[in-house]
This record gives sequence, C-alpha cells and structure tokens, in this order.
Amino acid sequence: MRILIKNKSKVIKFFFEETELNHKQLASKLGVSYWTLKNWLRRDTIPEKYFLELKKICPKISKLAIYEKLPSNWGAIKGGKNSFEKKSRQKAIQQAKIARTGRKYPLTLPLIDKDFCEFYGILLGDGCITKYFVKSEKRFRYCVAISGSSIDGMQYFREHLIPLINRLFNLSPSILYYSSSNGIRIDIKSRELANFLLEFGFPLGKKGEISIPNKILNSNNQNVNSVVRGLLDTDGCIFARKDEFYKYPHIKITSYSEILCNQLVEILRKNGFRAYNHGHDVIIKGKENTEKWFKLIGSSHPEILKRYDNWKQTGKLLPKRARGLMEIE
Repeated sequence: MRILIKNKSKVIKFFFEETELNHKQLASKLGVSYWTLKNWLRRDTIPEKYFLELKKICPKISKLAIYEKLPSNWGAIKGGKNSFEKKSRQKAIQQAKIARTGRKYPLTLPLIDKDFCEFYGILLGDGCITKYFVKSEKRFRYCVAISGSSIDGMQYFREHLIPLINRLFNLSPSILYYSSSNGIRIDIKSRELANFLLEFGFPLGKKGEISIPNKILNSNNQNVNSVVRGLLDTDGCIFARKDEFYKYPHIKITSYSEILCNQLVEILRKNGFRAYNHGHDVIIKGKENTEKWFKLIGSSHPEILKRYDNWKQTGKLLPKRARGLMEIE
C-alpha cells in the first residue's frame, strides 16, 4: 500500500524544518538507504509504513499533509489509463480482445495432485493443444481446448470442468456452443499453460500415441486413479448388453493409442480389476468390478453417475433410448 501526498513539497519542507534532520539522518532513522530516500522524495507517493514513521517522528505533519491511500494495483490502473490514451480506439479494442481469455491474473501452475491428474486425464480423452499464427497480432498463439457434446456434457462442463480449471489455474473460461453439431468446447488461450503442459509431456497438435507421464505413474495410486477417472468421463461409458438382459454392467474407455490402452489395463489389474483390451477399448465387466470401480475410481460426470445409480436401483442398465421409452410409458 502506498500513500499519495498531494502537497508533498510543502510537507517535506516543513518536516525537515521541524526535525532539523538531514537526508542521511532521516534515512538512518527509517532504516533505508540514502538513495532510496532520495527516490521517494522525488516522487509523489511513499510506502505507507514509512509515512507512518514520518508522522511518529513529526506528529504535526498529520494536520498539514493532504493525502490518500492508493489501492495495491494503482500502478497497473495508471499504466492502463495512460496506455489507452496513447492508443487508437481500434488498437485498444484489439488489445482487449487478446486479453479476454477468462484469465484471472496471475496464472497458477498446479502441483501434481488428484485434481491436476483428473484434468490431465480429461485432456488425454477430449483435449488438445494447438499453435497458430495470428496475422493481425503478428505472433503465434497457443490454445488448450477441451471438446464435448452439449446433449450430455453441458452439465459436466458447467458444474465440474470449469470449477476444476478455476481451482487449478485461476482461470474462468467460457463454454463455446456449436448448434450445427451439438458440440461444446472450452478454449484456454494461454501460452504459459500450454508450455507447462507441453513440458509435462502432452503433445502439440494431433495426439497420436499418447500416454500417462511417468511423473504421474510414479506419484501415488490416488493420482493415477484420478487420470483414469478423467478418461472415463470424456472417452468412456457404462453400458450393459442386450443378450445379458442388461443386468451386467460394463465400463469401457476408448483410445486409439495402444500405449495408453496397455497402461490402463496394467493400472486396472494392479487395482484388482479383471481388465482386458478389445480393439481400441479397455473394458471391465460384472457387478463386482463395477461396484469396486465406483468406490475406488469413481466418476465426476453426472450422466455416468445417473446411469450407475439407475442400475443400482433397478438392477438393469438399459440403453439410453430404451430407458427413455420406458420412462414415457
């Protein structure tokens, strides 16, 4: 916090006359260097704690000084106003568009904990990092994007994913909606976040043979299971087969990365699941495995949780369409 003294020259002159101190003596009393003091005296503002010290040394300046407390971000406000005045209206609008990415300054870079690992699993499922050149800005920009369906993913994005991003990175991105495809997407245009994720091991552009980084695999079981939960919520589902009368639930995660599929099977088997690969799918099945999954790994997706609860209550896990017809009847 700083103090703006509006009649500073008058106050400083009065102070030295009353105390009969010179600059070096005052600097010694305040515990600062002579050059720091000289710098303060040249400017209109002074740190609040040293202004209070001046009032202790010379109480009479309290009545003489005309001053106000400045907010902690007063320099940024002043700089922004000066910058805006110097820029043309068009450039100022363009600068505002660049900054409007949902960022709450400063960007927080997270620790490797269960929240970050769940976010990383979400990225492995439905996320990507892109880099593109913007001619009007004459620079490359980075975007961390997560896509989904508005039909069954809107609630998940609003109630879980955005709060998760806010907790992790101090960001509040908005949801983009595409009516033609019923698609939704979150775009985080942050070079700092993109570089952090790239250094962590996430690929730029097409994901290809993605995998769970060793930093997560070597951390703890809760973190590893959080990655699996993020993958289920984005690239997975819970279903049952018609030839088994919809009684025996299956949990499936789909990935075109053979490395990731093999990692998932190994993780699940270490947790005691009878997991196996089937093409691009990793599957566990049966009542016991399903109940164990929701106790040990779980899900953050409202639709998946709703289907699991429905199976627990009715003993059947009907297809979504069939379940809807049954509810109408």
